[in-house]
Order: sequence, then C-alpha cells, then structure tokens
Amino acid sequence: MILQENLPAIFSHFESRLSGIEQLLTKLVNRRESGTIPIDLISNGSSPPAPLAGTKRKRTQSVSQDSSGSTVEIDHTIEQVSFAGMLPMTVLLDIIDTYFTHCHRQPYSFFHEADFRQQLSEGKIPDHLLFALLANAFRYSTHPYLQHNAQELAVTYVERSWRSIVSDYFAKSRKFDIATVQTLALLAIFDFTAGKSRQGSSWLKIGIAIRIAQDLRLMMEPEEDMSAVDLEQCRRVFWSIYILDRLVSCGRARPHTISDDSCQLQLPVDDMALIAGSIKRTPTFEQLSDLRLADQWHLDPFAIEVIMARTLGRTAQYMLQQVNNESSSPPWNADSGYAKLQSELLHLETLLKMRIPIGELLSQYRVAENKIDHADVGPVLFSRALFHLCYSLLNNPFLLRRRMQHFAPAPPSFQVRAFEEGWHHARQQIALLRECRNAGCTVRNPFYGYCLTVPSSIFLLNLQSPKAEVANESSVLLQESISIMEEIAKYWNSVSFMREELKRFAEDSQPFTCLASDAPESPNLSSDHESIMWRLVDYSTMSNIDVSNYSAKPHDEDFWQAFDNVWSDMADGQYLLGSGFNERGIDNARTEFAFYDYNTAVGGAMDFPTASATEEPQDSRTEAARTFEHTRIPGSYS
Repeated sequence: MILQENLPAIFSHFESRLSGIEQLLTKLVNRRESGTIPIDLISNGSSPPAPLAGTKRKRTQSVSQDSSGSTVEIDHTIEQVSFAGMLPMTVLLDIIDTYFTHCHRQPYSFFHEADFRQQLSEGKIPDHLLFALLANAFRYSTHPYLQHNAQELAVTYVERSWRSIVSDYFAKSRKFDIATVQTLALLAIFDFTAGKSRQGSSWLKIGIAIRIAQDLRLMMEPEEDMSAVDLEQCRRVFWSIYILDRLVSCGRARPHTISDDSCQLQLPVDDMALIAGSIKRTPTFEQLSDLRLADQWHLDPFAIEVIMARTLGRTAQYMLQQVNNESSSPPWNADSGYAKLQSELLHLETLLKMRIPIGELLSQYRVAENKIDHADVGPVLFSRALFHLCYSLLNNPFLLRRRMQHFAPAPPSFQVRAFEEGWHHARQQIALLRECRNAGCTVRNPFYGYCLTVPSSIFLLNLQSPKAEVANESSVLLQESISIMEEIAKYWNSVSFMREELKRFAEDSQPFTCLASDAPESPNLSSDHESIMWRLVDYSTMSNIDVSNYSAKPHDEDFWQAFDNVWSDMADGQYLLGSGFNERGIDNARTEFAFYDYNTAVGGAMDFPTASATEEPQDSRTEAARTFEHTRIPGSYS
C-alpha cells in the first residue's frame, strides 16, 4: 500500500533523472562537435593514457571530376582528436596551477587566469588549446604522475593539438577564433626550443598565428561592446604574439612579421583595472613616439615589456640582420640607427626605473609568507633583461665591427667607449639575474639563455685580455653565467645547447681575442670562425643545433678544472681582483655558488629533465588558483 502510494513520486524521480541524462548527452554531443569537452567528463583515473587514446578518424566521401571529365570519388579522412580520458582530474588541475605559476606572464600573457579557470570548469576550453597549454607546463611539474613520462606526454599532446587544429579548422574550414591564435603560439614556443627537428615547423606556426590574429583584426582596438575582460584578453593575446615575433627574430634572415605601424591598439592595462572591470585608456605605439612622456602613463609591467620588445626588435634588425648596411650612416654619426637606438635606451631607463635596485623593486611583489608572485614580477625582470641584452647586442665587438667594416675607420674613442659600454651591460645582466635568484625569483624561460649567451660572448672575447683584471673578471662572470644556465637547462634543452657552445668556445678563444682589442682595423676571420661567432649571438642558430654535434666531443677537462679552481677561490674569498671589482657587479658576500659536472652529456633533442619535487613549495599556486579552489561549481570536480 505504501509502495503504491509512492509510485507517482518514484516515477517523477526517475523521469527527472532520465531528463538530466538526456540533457547531459545532448550537452556532450554539442561540446564534441564544437571541439570542447566538459571538465567533469575528463578521466578521473590514475594511470597514464594509452598512446593513441582519444583519437578517432572520420571518413567522408565526395565526388569530383578530373581533367578528362571523368567522375572521381575522393576519400577524405579527418582525424578527430579528443581530450576526454587523457588525464586524471587531480593531475589536470595541478598542471593548470603549474602553468599559471611558471609560464603565465613569463613573458607571455595569453590568458586572464580567473576567466580561463571559469571556462575550464564549464567545459568551454577547446581541446587543441588544452593540449598545447599542458604540453608547455609539463616540464615544470613535480607531480608524481609525470615522473617518468613527462617528455613523451608533452610531445604527444603537441602533436594532438596540431592535428586537432588541422582537423577542425583547415579540413573543415571552421571560422578561426582567438583560441586558435593562443594554441598556435603555444605550439610554436614548444617547437622553437625543441632543437633542429622541430624549429622549421615553429617558424611556420608563428606565421600562421600572426596571420590569423591579423585576420581577426587583433592589431586594431577591439569593439567596446565587449566586456572589459574580453577587451583586455584580445589585447594581451596580440601583444604576446608580438613579443614572440620579436624574440624569435633575433637572428640573421629572420625578419619580424608584425610591423610596428600596423599595431593600432592600445597597450595592456594593469590588473587592478581589469579586476575592477573598468575600461582604462593606455597609449598606442603612435602615442608613444616620444618616449620622454611614457612614464606619465603609469604603465603596467607587461605594457613596458611590450615596449622593450619593440626596442629589441629594432636592435636585432640593425645589428643582426644589418638592414641597409652600406647605405646607412656610420654608427658614430648622430643620425645613424646606432645613435637612435642609444637615445631610445636612455629614455627607457626612466620607464624601467633603473635607478631603483632590483632587490628593492622586487620587494613590492611579495605576497603571503614573503614569497615572490612570479606572474607579477615576471615582466619586471624580463624587461630589465631585454634592456641589458639590447646594449650587449648594440656594443658586441663582433657585431659592431661587422657594422663598421663598410665605412672609413671609426674615431678611436667611439670604439673604445662602445666596447666598454657593452662590457658594462654584460656585467649588469649577470648581476641582475644573480640578485633575482637570491631574492627567490625563478628564471626559467628559455630566452634567458639568449640573454646570458650574448653577454657571455663578450666575456669570452676578453678571456685573453692583456689587462689581467679584465681577463680574471671575464673568467668569473663566464662561470657564473654558465651556472645560471645550468638551472634553466633543467627545463629547456635549447639552453643546454647554448651552454655547451659557450664551453666549446672558451676552450679555444685565442683566435677571437683581437675582436675586443682597441685596434681600429677589423680582423679577417675565416668563414669557420665567423660561423662560430654567429652561434653565440644568433638566437635562431643557437636554438637550432643538432645534439649529435656534441655527443662525440668531450670537453677539455684540464681547462675546466683550472676554470673551476678560479671559481672555487672566488667562493672562498681567496681570489681578489682590483679595487673596482664589486662595482662591476660581483658581490662575494651575497652570491651563492653552485658546482656542476660539466661533462654531463646533453640529452636527446626532445628530452627535458624535471626538477625534483623538493625544489618547489607544497602550495606554489597563484592567489587566483587558491581563491578559485573555494568557488568551484559543485559536481564539476571529483
């Protein structure tokens, strides 16, 4: 009797449950058609995915005619790639935290973190973008799940992301969107730093990302009927690929694709304005034509990073690509490109607050438990590193002599002052990264390897200097530079290649010493020696090295033992240089010295080691991640 009375309620309950299941299935089908997967439908398993899980092939047929008019049946096979079932939920969320701790705004700002996490919980992140983001973050993760398969999984995810882009956008002719630009940029970053086997595809993907961004008119100010978050995301995505375009163009025959004149949107706003949801005006490039007024805008550090990337692009074009070399004015003329760049860098000193020591500046970015907020401090540190890099390129003895060789001999004082300025900023680059490491900052982006290699090339040219204090300091600074690169090389093999190249050069630097001398005549280097020098200043070349070039060439152990002795004496305080030593950027009391096995073989072109789990604090997530943990939609995570 009781059962009979409850039957209507029971049937109503089952009807409600069936309706819910039907809605969920409809939602899943719609999401799969649009290339997304709800976050609550991702695997909660604990074992690594099978190599080909989540990939399906859809076969379609069409009819066409050949040149003779005969009917031809064409078989189209479209590969559909899904993220469903690829990662356990806890691992996925941990890798997302890792990305926003170690990649976001370091130096690229492709996302608004809170908005990304909200879209992730709602299943609105396309599979291709999720694959690309995770692949870039795996190398920094200390999660046990990735202890033995991080490299394999990263390569798999990159390939699946690319196949998904090809399948969804090129094969089906779907309309491109901002997520496509984000994905292609992330894939290009992964490929560019992976060595010779993948760099060509990187250059192609950067070009496609830029063309799609231009097709979406991201270089123009967005429509104001968008929300403040969406407006800013459009700007940040464009300015991030602008920075990427300028960084990968630091080499010969690598002209940048985005013209400064085409950038008509305003620079990024600060996070406080974004959090408040207010629309804030910032200058465009055109409005910043007079850099003396730049400081009046109170720009966000990411906006300043964009301005520094613009200056780096101009410096690379002048010194590395040497555009219009013979028809332009000699560097010592007031109307030369060299003089204009020097003037630009002088104005940027104010914008970068170069008078404030970096340690004092970093204190403004400490959060709970006195930890550094890496996402906030990332653009500050990177902008200063680009500043010293510009000077190191502009006054590099090898590059500057090449620039001057088409003109009459330079005034003697010009060359002396230029080489001294290059030496000064090379020292300052090492001092900057030393102080940042001592303050607890992470220096892990692969471009820091280039920011160290170019100054180190100046130290290498002075190893045989007739001035004992210069030669000794060059040895010490070179060793310190290599030790910083050792840390970055834990995550990026491209930096391992740069480090190895420096060590090879140091073992036989004698033929190049004349480049840094005061002699006005430029020495005639052999083509082989010129090629060696280019590998120390050309970012594209040093990132495109075949690891097999090193495996069969052991280092000169006697040389490096003597080198280590100098370094050890410095660490013990027994080796003293001249009276101006500390002012040149060496602080014996504060520098932490580490010793490494320089005979460690370089891994394969796609390998990247993972830092031990003890290196990171247990909860290294950003504030947004910790806040988001308490605002998750019930039932979204299990």
